[in-house]
Amino acid sequence: MKKGTPLFKNRKLRYGSLSVTLTAAIIAAVVIINVIFTHLASKHLWVIDMTSDGIYSLTEAGITYLDKTIESANDDRSEKGEDPVKVKILFCDEPDALEANELQRIVYVMAKELQNQFPDTIEVDWVDIIKNPSAVQSYGNPKTTSVIVISGTEYRTVPLTSFYVFDTIDSTEPWAYKVERTFAINIAGVTRAESPIACWTTNHGELPYDNEILSLITDAGYILQPIDLAKEDIPADCRLIVTYKPKNDFLSSKDGVSSISEVEKLDAFLGNANSYMIFTDADTPVLPNLEEYLEEWGISYARTTETDEIGQDKVFPYMIKAAQNKGEGKALLGACRSLVGALGSGAQDGGFAILLIASGSAFSMVLGATDGCAALMRWAVGLPLPTLVTFAVAIIVLTFLSGTPGCMIIAAPIFLPIAAQLGISNAVLMRIAVFGQCVLDTLPINGAILIVMSQARISMKEGYPGVFKTTVLYMFIGTVVVTALAMIAPGIW
Repeated sequence: MKKGTPLFKNRKLRYGSLSVTLTAAIIAAVVIINVIFTHLASKHLWVIDMTSDGIYSLTEAGITYLDKTIESANDDRSEKGEDPVKVKILFCDEPDALEANELQRIVYVMAKELQNQFPDTIEVDWVDIIKNPSAVQSYGNPKTTSVIVISGTEYRTVPLTSFYVFDTIDSTEPWAYKVERTFAINIAGVTRAESPIACWTTNHGELPYDNEILSLITDAGYILQPIDLAKEDIPADCRLIVTYKPKNDFLSSKDGVSSISEVEKLDAFLGNANSYMIFTDADTPVLPNLEEYLEEWGISYARTTETDEIGQDKVFPYMIKAAQNKGEGKALLGACRSLVGALGSGAQDGGFAILLIASGSAFSMVLGATDGCAALMRWAVGLPLPTLVTFAVAIIVLTFLSGTPGCMIIAAPIFLPIAAQLGISNAVLMRIAVFGQCVLDTLPINGAILIVMSQARISMKEGYPGVFKTTVLYMFIGTVVVTALAMIAPGIW
């Protein structure tokens, strides 16, 4: 540096300061871009699944299942005038903690994938339940590893173990992965109109339940809850009771030990067409009351007697067999109960069908006696069309107004004399009527169609297109073909 040169005009200092400033600006820009990108990547899940099994990716089957589940739920809510369904997946720890644990990270990433796939329906959120336990107090007693699936007032608190398959209850390392399946089942559970309850019995020395059995039950859409039959009544919406390796017998009023009869509660429950599952093994002792009741349903145990090390005889169940000999009468009683239940259901369903047909016929007779119907028939008869075409049109229109067999009740008295005068046989009219009365009989307003869709648990949007093609479109084509054949070749029938 030359003597006397001002400091700010020194080239080394000036260029050095510029380099430092430029370096600091670049570093600051990189940090800011990294922060922004990290935030956006976390929010929108900008990640690539590099795993060989695609454990971080949704499958086509899972997407299709949830598509139909959400669509069905929205259809139901739309009919009730309600808003579209919303689902929140709530984690009970901070995202950093979720990312730090491998098992939780897979579940968290899959939840974000679901949010990206269904942004209008699914939202992923988290809450630190250590700092804010009151935020989840209405969802039972979740742990920091729990995942809560919420929709309206419905919720499922899912433990982390439910997203994986373990060899035993005590295993900590899973051997299989079922994260997407567990999410799909629980989302379906909170969005469906009603979820049945499955109760597992307690107070008989039952062993802890096998995870796979619990998973099968919850995967079927049941809400699990314990029940002590000696102290509690069976919930009205319970459809399944499970007993797992009991050690103590069920109470029965027959043994005089207690006025409370668990067996009678179980019997009344099964009498309403519900289900009961019992699991036993070689260590299950003799349970006289329960086994006597099972014999009524045709189930008994083949037993073997073994002598232990101190010389005492012990009886073990060997296998389940059909009840015979002294159990035959009770097995017959169980069969009779089933038969009576089937007859009762048949009588109820058959009676409803008879009333449905009878009411339709009565309505048709009333409709046929009105002036409006008479005017309609005069219009139909006066159409400048061949008689068979007019008959087909009249059958189709009357079916829309009165259903079947009402259309024939109204049309027959008018067209039979006309057909007789023209030499048209009744067989020809019958064939045209068989096809014509189907064309407008299965519109979406038909009560039978609504009942079938409801029983099949599918929406009208899902199920009706196939019904329309087979019973409206194809039957209309059939009506045209049959009518044309009758006109071209009147002697064919």
